[in-house]
Amino acid sequence: MYQETYDPETYRRYHLSGPKADMPYRLETPDRLGRAGIKKIGLGALYGLADWRAESWFVAFQLRYLERQYWKTRYSISFPRLRPHEGVAGTVTPFDERDLVQAACAFRLFSPEVELSLSTRESQAFRDRAFRLGFTAMSAGSKTNPGGYASCCAAVRDFDVRDNLSSISVPTLVIAGAHDFATPAADGRFLAENIPGAQYVELRAAHLSNIEAAAQFTSVVENFLSA
Repeated sequence: MYQETYDPETYRRYHLSGPKADMPYRLETPDRLGRAGIKKIGLGALYGLADWRAESWFVAFQLRYLERQYWKTRYSISFPRLRPHEGVAGTVTPFDERDLVQAACAFRLFSPEVELSLSTRESQAFRDRAFRLGFTAMSAGSKTNPGGYASCCAAVRDFDVRDNLSSISVPTLVIAGAHDFATPAADGRFLAENIPGAQYVELRAAHLSNIEAAAQFTSVVENFLSA
């Protein structure tokens, strides 16, 4: 759950409306994830929006609190930074490769167990040299250039296996959120109706029912597995 920036004034400048404009709610999201028992929580700031040293300090402060409060959960830190692109002369605040290395080394010393992820935004030459400094993951296979995410969505859209649903023979539980606009409940009902013997449960939630209706979701899954 990336905060993007911990500076209230900068946050308001880039989040003008919508649910994400509520900075306190977003800041408290990792805490809600911890209470829900999520096994891994990712943190990070979008470097370039505000002073990178201050941002790193707040990421570390939040990490230390979470590590102590929810010690069974794993944590990861990412270092995405604004890169030069058409229409913008440069980043809002400087954060070059040397700064990234300094921040990553500081986090490795600060928390030896935290996972450190190197972004696909970095050049291959930099990734190859920096990875040995304590990073544990690399998103080098990702595609973030314009159109990249749209292409992924198109691939999912065109991968139609509905005709194969009737061949599923294992016990199946389908959970849908009544207020999910991304994958509507109607799609869940379709799956349950076409998979032999499938169970269908609809929760009062949106897209993340395991978080938004955590108790009900867990109860449904436990009852299904113990049946």
